[in-house]
Amino acid sequence: MDGPVLRMEDDGPAEGPRALFNVAIFEPCWRWTQAPLDGIAAVRVRAGRLPYLIQLGAEDAKRRFVPAETAHGELDIRIDGCEGKRLLTAPLPATPGDDGFITVQASLPAPVTGAHDLCIRFSGDTRPAMWVLDRITLLPSKQE
Repeated sequence: MDGPVLRMEDDGPAEGPRALFNVAIFEPCWRWTQAPLDGIAAVRVRAGRLPYLIQLGAEDAKRRFVPAETAHGELDIRIDGCEGKRLLTAPLPATPGDDGFITVQASLPAPVTGAHDLCIRFSGDTRPAMWVLDRITLLPSKQE
């Protein structure tokens, strides 16, 4: 992850506390170092959508994003780095819910053992709005 990380405030609600997100503007991804994957069957991600109001000027050429494979992009989680093997992918909706958030849940296609670094990102161009990670939850198999 190169470039600045900005602390961005959610654009809603109009009154009361708003969510805050850390976002790497040039290559939006989030890393979970040594995520414990023993016995994990699925991943649940809560994400918000923010307007992309960042003026980068000449620096805009440094911006990188993963091309979308579906109409509205995907949640993409890789194991052992952002160039590592894809752990899972799940399609994203066109718009968030009324609260400005979505929850995406996807099952791991095969069991993974041990602790691994996870790279969590969203595919597709980040303009005019970008998905940002609010929370990720590892869900154990029912046998646990």
